[in-house]
Amino acid sequence: MKHWALFLLFNLPTLLHAQSELKVGSNDFNFKFQDRHYAGFLDIPEGEVKGIILLIPGSGKTDFLGEGGFAHFFQQKRDSLLRLGFGVCAWDKHGCGQTEGTYQDDLSIEDSAEEAKAAIVALQKKQVPGINHIGLWGISRGGWVCPLIISTTPVVAFWISVSGTSQYDNFRYLLETNFRLEGESADKVAILLKEWDFHMHALYHELVSYKDYVEGTKNLYAADFYKKLSQQLLDSTTFKHIQAELKLSPNPFDPETGLRIQVPNFHDHLSQVKIPVLAILGEKDSQVDWASTKTLYEQTMGKESKAQLKVVSLPNCNHLMMECKTGAMFEDLAAFDYRLCPEYYPAMKNWLSRLQFED
Repeated sequence: MKHWALFLLFNLPTLLHAQSELKVGSNDFNFKFQDRHYAGFLDIPEGEVKGIILLIPGSGKTDFLGEGGFAHFFQQKRDSLLRLGFGVCAWDKHGCGQTEGTYQDDLSIEDSAEEAKAAIVALQKKQVPGINHIGLWGISRGGWVCPLIISTTPVVAFWISVSGTSQYDNFRYLLETNFRLEGESADKVAILLKEWDFHMHALYHELVSYKDYVEGTKNLYAADFYKKLSQQLLDSTTFKHIQAELKLSPNPFDPETGLRIQVPNFHDHLSQVKIPVLAILGEKDSQVDWASTKTLYEQTMGKESKAQLKVVSLPNCNHLMMECKTGAMFEDLAAFDYRLCPEYYPAMKNWLSRLQFED
């Protein structure tokens, strides 16, 4: 008891000051990682704080502190989690919003995980209410990032995976599904996928000439959907530069499927997840192979104890958990008034309401 008394005597003023800086509602959240300043928000609910949930976004730029569509997409989520008694924290990627640096579209999964771990340390230093029960909410690319955080950070207590990923790069699945949904014939889809495979082969093998690369991808670059993705034919200088870079740090490929392995030993990372996990998947997801993700989760996290993993698959629900007819990436959702799937928030609410922590 004397040791605790001395600890409180010398540290209580500091602890109280750290908490006094926070208010109910939205607070600024800042931390340093790799000599870079990161900026975001920390929402604190009224009353008892059950835990703090970190939002781990998908691919692309972020704008959590802005007023556009990106921030609006997450605002409803923030409000919903706050009503359940959970604090919410997120920050912009480097080069986005008020975060320093230059945005990198090809930032490694490992760096994103380390970035999140730095944010957790910053929250711990602030003595944020609910910090003993840290949770992760991750969407799409976040499905790769979250397991890396969890397997190396014992303080994470639960994980909500939305439109999560399998161990493989999902771009080939995205192309195949959307080529088909946009009306390409089965024969044409086969040709386009063969050219995509050659595209990847050419980039990873410097013996492929630029002339052969151009000839071998002419149908791919002419396809309407590929154009919608703003994919432009590489010039010879860029082509050779990418070949040289990939030779120095090649990504492994799965010998059976031929697909690029996005995170080495991903199966092992998932197998180390021993905390409650809710996986929500859209059955009309045209960007991530939701069925493969479901199988992988059940073979890893769900193998030892089914009670730790709950998988919810939602029909007529796309990659962003919005109501849809086809799930195509560029589907016009005006007929659905751009609504989120009605089962999406109840699934999270019911699961979080039943969540119990071992202190």
